[in-house]
Amino acid sequence: MALLGSTGTCTSRTRGCVSTTSRGDPPTAPLLLLLHGFPQNWFCWRHLLQDLGTRYRVVALDLRGYGASEKPPGRDSYRLEVLLEDIRQVIEILGPPPVVGEGPGATEAPPASSKCILVGHDWGGLLAWEVASSHPEMVEKLVIMDAPHRAVMAGFMACHLSQLLRSSYIFLFQLPWLPELLLSLADFELVRTALTGSWLGIQNAAQRLTEQEVDAYLYGLSQPGGLTPPLNYYRNLFRDTPIPREPPPLPTLLLWGAEDAFLDARLVPCLRRCLRPTARLPAARCRPLAARGPAAPRRPPAGPLPGHGGPPPLAAPRGAPPPAEGRGAVGWGREGA
Repeated sequence: MALLGSTGTCTSRTRGCVSTTSRGDPPTAPLLLLLHGFPQNWFCWRHLLQDLGTRYRVVALDLRGYGASEKPPGRDSYRLEVLLEDIRQVIEILGPPPVVGEGPGATEAPPASSKCILVGHDWGGLLAWEVASSHPEMVEKLVIMDAPHRAVMAGFMACHLSQLLRSSYIFLFQLPWLPELLLSLADFELVRTALTGSWLGIQNAAQRLTEQEVDAYLYGLSQPGGLTPPLNYYRNLFRDTPIPREPPPLPTLLLWGAEDAFLDARLVPCLRRCLRPTARLPAARCRPLAARGPAAPRRPPAGPLPGHGGPPPLAAPRGAPPPAEGRGAVGWGREGA
């Protein structure tokens, strides 16, 4: 654990403790907040914690109900608005410390406003979309990895039967107790297949998850009642939670696996409606990215985040290997010309 980072908790007013794993200093370094998806936890960001910890204060959360975070009972504890409030409070808590002046009688200046570079994959990406739209003052840059926006998904499924079929598991997850039973059968064989299968998992055989890495995800899910909190995320999807209509007013980077088993690559141009009218998704800036399914995000993409000069804020570390051979695409959404 020491090689990956330090662990801790953030106590929010709504729910108790959210488990965090962090790396990087000083505390004034830019905050990079990582949000995982299902069925993962903070461990899926282990490579980025090491690669980016020299330039950022990198924090990977266990979302509510996952890993070492608290798991309050009841479906209502996982309503979308509660999940979003968790993230907002974490950004607020992890904000920069007060600045202390120098010399005798120096006073403590109020801290700068809490901001972060917000990165989300799968469910973490869905939450990141909405945090950026609802609290743009807290998100400096946004990175979305294979995650739709709620404002687009329903209409896209209605027009594309293939996406409706890919998303059919969501309707199964609405049922009580049966999804928990099916996912836990044969020592969580369905979850293992999603993480390591040749179709659903990482395409590059050399980078597929080891048995020990899979166990890092299954441990929390295998505890008594461990599957119910993550599944409650899906059970609250169809509630009347307002969808933010304002696009995030910030630089946005969209990464998408062209052969993602669960999300159609044709969603990418539709997601442009979630950006500002001046945003661009130029085809010339798309390039191959290994399709890794629901498995762990590994290395950061090379190149600067659009809209920002200077050193690439999310560049691959010097000497890092190029992206693995695979199938996929990268789409960049840039705010402004």
